[in-house]
Amino acid sequence: MRVTFLGTGAAWGVPVLTCRCSFCQEARANPSLARTRSSLLIRSNREVLLIDPGPDVRRQLLAAGEPQVDTVLVSHGHPDHIIGLDDLASYFHIKDGRVRPSPIPLHATPETFDYARQAFAHLFRSSRPRLQWHEMRPGFPLEALATRVIPFKTFHGATAPGSVGFLIEDQGKRVIYTADLWVALEGEGTAEIEGYVEPSPFGPEGSGGVDLLISELTFLSDPSERRKMLYGAHLSLPRLLKLVRAWQPAELALIHLNHAPGLTVRVIEDRVSRSLEEAGLRIPFVLPHDGEAWGGSSG
Repeated sequence: MRVTFLGTGAAWGVPVLTCRCSFCQEARANPSLARTRSSLLIRSNREVLLIDPGPDVRRQLLAAGEPQVDTVLVSHGHPDHIIGLDDLASYFHIKDGRVRPSPIPLHATPETFDYARQAFAHLFRSSRPRLQWHEMRPGFPLEALATRVIPFKTFHGATAPGSVGFLIEDQGKRVIYTADLWVALEGEGTAEIEGYVEPSPFGPEGSGGVDLLISELTFLSDPSERRKMLYGAHLSLPRLLKLVRAWQPAELALIHLNHAPGLTVRVIEDRVSRSLEEAGLRIPFVLPHDGEAWGGSSG
């Protein structure tokens, strides 16, 4: 399995338009630190999965060499994770120089699909659809895929019903992608959302043996109510440590990085390193740049 971090920034990217905070200014001074909206490409020997095509996906796929896209997975119905679906219509017209014979499979929960269908009705028209919806059920492997993918429930606020993360397994490797979340959920109707983390959202086999945890890190500290209202229900470093402790990944990659006064890449690295050490978690981590990859050439 090979994971390409097509984009690694939060909903507004980095630098944010008109912002002059230290994080945005650092990215202006050094374009290699600029970040497009978070999106992933998963390559196995058998298929290519695109996860969360946001508004930068056309540019991201061009930079990645215009790979084929066999299947699309969407974690939730926010624009920075779904608005790029329209750019994928070109894959329907041309694939290796030929007309694609069938629509691209789109895996999403019913709540997320409702958002996609309202925004992109033309992509799902029965006369000549460009995308074909496959219902995603948290806790159950996705059907019709060669790669084993199990979505798990997350809580990402009232504006993102049906949000999920993914456990991806291929050729003995296991990768967890949290997508955007406040907490991971045990199941329907969890009584106490605040501060809750479910250690094992994948059934009786648990989450042991995770090779890579790809997690968002929107906040270094738990946000104030004002910042939470502005940016939504996202993961903070203290909450991330709970996930790392529960899932014990061999490696950690942090994406969906957000801007804030006083931040630089070095500040984030130092803070994460110190927090992991203080928590007794000896796990290597990276803040990948756009276009960086993890794993083998195809498997």
